[in-house]
Amino acid sequence: MQHDPNCPERATINGAAEILRTLSHEIELVGAALCEDPELMGRHMTALQSIDLIAQKQRALADVFVATSPSTAIADIPVEVLRDELRARFAA
Repeated sequence: MQHDPNCPERATINGAAEILRTLSHEIELVGAALCEDPELMGRHMTALQSIDLIAQKQRALADVFVATSPSTAIADIPVEVLRDELRARFAA
């Protein structure tokens, strides 16, 4: 399945992808700020790693939204858990 670049909803989809990228950057800044406190980082490492994973997933979803070939974009997702989830959802 390929996206139609002339689809009237394409601008909305592209805009949503850009918002996801912005949110990804913002959440990474939050994570980086929290990592500046060694005590906090030591107590909340799992949560901080989750923040990073959320940012990665947001960027990957944005890439899928704007890709000419979503199936190729899904195959290229570096976050295995997200890649597998999207493959399972689109295979159904």
